[in-house]
Amino acid sequence: MAGRKPKYNDDLLLDELEKYLEKQPYIKIKLSELEKSTGIPYYIWRDNKKIRQVIKKMNENPAVQSRVKKDIVFPSAERLVEANYNNKKKLIESIQYFIDVLNDIYDKAIIGENFVKERDKLETVINNKNSEIKKLENKILKLENEIDILYIKSSNKEMRNEMGLKGNLIKFNKNSKQLSKDLKDIEKEFSGLFD
Repeated sequence: MAGRKPKYNDDLLLDELEKYLEKQPYIKIKLSELEKSTGIPYYIWRDNKKIRQVIKKMNENPAVQSRVKKDIVFPSAERLVEANYNNKKKLIESIQYFIDVLNDIYDKAIIGENFVKERDKLETVINNKNSEIKKLENKILKLENEIDILYIKSSNKEMRNEMGLKGNLIKFNKNSKQLSKDLKDIEKEFSGLFD
């Protein structure tokens, strides 16, 4: 059975958690403090498994707070040491987490740099191909123009002799119909094309 929609959905809770972290970054998140800060009852935070997982993950790595919106906030060295001053093991974990994040970012930056280089190469290839296409299109137009001129000149006997042509390239057939330029006549003549 469908029940009523929850008053505090996941998106609302994540937004409130984000606001809370903006005010108090780098601290361990406590549900009682969340209740005081947001006005959302303790049991809402406690009973939402998805939100509890987010909070648990964030509490495991308070040095580099991977925030709800997946933004990364880098702490200052002073804050990093202050947050873990009395706990050498936690300080080492926090620094290692920070180094792991930097390595991950570096790996992604290398991938991005390689992508940019590959994109630049492909753009050069595309530009070269487009240039070749333009040249070929111009060549086709020139050849078509020369063919048209050849047909026209072939109708003149003197020009044919000059060009070494045996006969007129344009032939007229008495039995062929002359095409009309009127759109209705063209549609009637080629009815299958305009359906």
